[in-house]
Amino acid sequence: EFKFEEYEEVKRCYPHGFHGVDRYGRPLYIERIGMVNLDALLQVTSMDRFLKYHVSEQEKTLTRRYPACSLAAKKHIASTTSILDMKDVGVSNFSKPARYLFLEIQKIDSNYYPETLHRLYIINAGSGFRVLWKALKAFLDPRTLAKIQVSINSLYSSKHRSLDSNLPSFLGGNCTCSDCGGCFLSDKGPWNDHEIKEMLQAMVDSEDEYSDGEDGGMAVNRTLASDEGDIQIKDADDIIPTADKGLRQLREAKGDKTSLQKIQAFEDALNNANKIMQGLALHIEELKKRTKWQAQLGL
Repeated sequence: EFKFEEYEEVKRCYPHGFHGVDRYGRPLYIERIGMVNLDALLQVTSMDRFLKYHVSEQEKTLTRRYPACSLAAKKHIASTTSILDMKDVGVSNFSKPARYLFLEIQKIDSNYYPETLHRLYIINAGSGFRVLWKALKAFLDPRTLAKIQVSINSLYSSKHRSLDSNLPSFLGGNCTCSDCGGCFLSDKGPWNDHEIKEMLQAMVDSEDEYSDGEDGGMAVNRTLASDEGDIQIKDADDIIPTADKGLRQLREAKGDKTSLQKIQAFEDALNNANKIMQGLALHIEELKKRTKWQAQLGL
């Protein structure tokens, strides 16, 4: 329910966001640290609201991006590939407010979102950043540190083969997302694909109908954000059998060619549903553990 009205203004002060997937289907997250204007950022939002926004994005990744990527890749996706562009970063970029923000985000991610980072590529790491890196490493968990690769080169000269070639133009790719106001505002990815959202909605709707009349006291309602509204996930354990029921209902419904195409797409997705939903069940269990903490933040 957290509304971040200053979203677009923050993006201009702090260029960051998800942009597609890597070649294995994982969400790709990018930040341009050298372009962050922290003074301007604190004029349009507060530290507290930015941290809540960070939490809401992490929750959206767990409940929306990973399930959508799992369906698109036809395998369980539960981690993110990240790129930090350190071009023009120096000591001045790590003021006291910047250090506070960095440490708070690290604390949140380590405590509540462990093991969601697949790989972090730090690129264009000049001499100024390399001096800071020696100090920053002390604040990182050893498991996280092992997933980080630091390079003085740009992305393509480093030849990171796991990354999709359709990267933003400022990273050497050919994408500008001009129709969305830029790559950081597009939130490009399978989680915005209409057919995938329909399949996820169908699965969840079937689960809701299947559990109708049963004791829902043990289930935790979670939100899977979508442009058409909120999707509620109650318990991943029941999604598989109810997805079959949803398919039967679709088959029984009278429809045109478009409906038949949707049924075929749904059948294709169900062929891989067992493996995917087992992974989603793990996400739901983690979400249950965080419910009390999230309520305390007022999200």
